[in-house]
Amino acid sequence: MLSGKLFMKRLPKQLLGARNAATIGANTTTSLQKETPMADAMIARPRLVDLEQRWDLMPQEEKDSLITDLYARQKLPWADLSVEEKRAAYWIAFGEHGPRAYSHINQKKVFWGTAAGVVAAVALFALIRTQAAPAPHTMTREWQEKSNEYLKENKINPISGEASEGFTGRGQISGGIFSPSGKQA
Repeated sequence: MLSGKLFMKRLPKQLLGARNAATIGANTTTSLQKETPMADAMIARPRLVDLEQRWDLMPQEEKDSLITDLYARQKLPWADLSVEEKRAAYWIAFGEHGPRAYSHINQKKVFWGTAAGVVAAVALFALIRTQAAPAPHTMTREWQEKSNEYLKENKINPISGEASEGFTGRGQISGGIFSPSGKQA
């Protein structure tokens, strides 16, 4: 029993939970209870004026305090918020600070870097393509025409394929600019 009491005294009351912390020390308050802001009280106007210019110079504790106060105020109806509170909440959420800060990007450097990347990719593709094996013999135009004749003679797919009446498609002939023979169908 003695070791249980020593163990309970070593653990912080925040880790024990509300039920166990109440049994250990009824008169103590946790740090979470101290930090809850008063949601009904308006935030002082001097804290909100020129927030955009002061934000980078403010200490982190003051920033965190203002954010928690605004968060609590936003839970109320928005008609109860002052114009300054609405502006501050919007700026904290979407303003140019932190990861959204304006960065001076050299557009010429980005353009030429992108162009160099595209040229390098095309050159690499061409190099790999020159080392590739030749196209298989089944990709020649003659083979594909013979395949179409075979399909018509044997009436393969007579409803919608090459053997159907009035068929106008290319059938087995591959074509276009990416065909290995280079001829368009």
